[in-house]
Amino acid sequence: MPPGDTGKMPNKIGISLPLDYVAGAVSTPEAEVFRKLLGPPPDGLAALRDWGVRHIELRGLGADTPGGVLHNVWQALADAGMSLSFHAVSPSEDGWGLSLAALDQCLGQTSVVTPVIITVHARAGENMAVEEYAAQTARHLEAIVHDIARARLPVRLALENNRQTQRRDPSTTCTGILIMLDGLDPSIAGICWDFGHMWANVQLHDAPPVPPVDFLRRVIHVHIHEYDGQTHRPLTGGAAPLREYLGFLVAAGYDGVYNLELEPHRARRGFDTDLADSVRILHDTLQELRSGHLPQAVGPIPLA
Repeated sequence: MPPGDTGKMPNKIGISLPLDYVAGAVSTPEAEVFRKLLGPPPDGLAALRDWGVRHIELRGLGADTPGGVLHNVWQALADAGMSLSFHAVSPSEDGWGLSLAALDQCLGQTSVVTPVIITVHARAGENMAVEEYAAQTARHLEAIVHDIARARLPVRLALENNRQTQRRDPSTTCTGILIMLDGLDPSIAGICWDFGHMWANVQLHDAPPVPPVDFLRRVIHVHIHEYDGQTHRPLTGGAAPLREYLGFLVAAGYDGVYNLELEPHRARRGFDTDLADSVRILHDTLQELRSGHLPQAVGPIPLA
């Protein structure tokens, strides 16, 4: 995949990659797609860096992920000059099954400048009331936040808003997310704002198109993709209010990663072309907004 001429990029643009791809142990179909597209991890990470990507979100973190593997992927990304975050596997009745011991082993061997963010989904399903899934998620969050604080791990949890489906899911509204985070230490537990999921709910279910200030205050990570009948599409179709949503974050003083969460099989053209164009679109929009050209409807967000 040829590198694009992106010029000077902000250092907070990221993309999602399968953890097993970066670890060099391809074991999932998604990782195989990236291996064929990018080549071996060192080559792939170098190509992404040429495009202006400086952060990788590793998908597939679970209880069975060994600390040694985490250390290896961390080292691979450090060698490539990139930071990292994780996306945990979907939760079970027992929670996300995150191995804090493995994370502790990894982090103990690594120089950590800023806390590592782990994005998590709420519990959802068809067998219980949505209120019970919310209560279960809140209990799991409280327990793991307690463990992170006790161990003094440089880790933050980001609860992601989801799109509405047939499942009973307490995370499809901003209010639902805030309820599950209520009372938890904001220095450890915050929000992953998924643009595409929110826009899908606006389009399909008349959800409010603008997140409330209380929601924006707790955003610590972002997933960026379009929705045009399918989520996780590239930013080439203008099928989401990218400029408006980014404007809210810039106005709020957001200082986190702008992570592209794209699915290769949902490319409009070739995925390499779509990915390069998505990085450029994101970069150019952020540069414009940071120059003071906020959308008319977006003003300074009072965070105090």
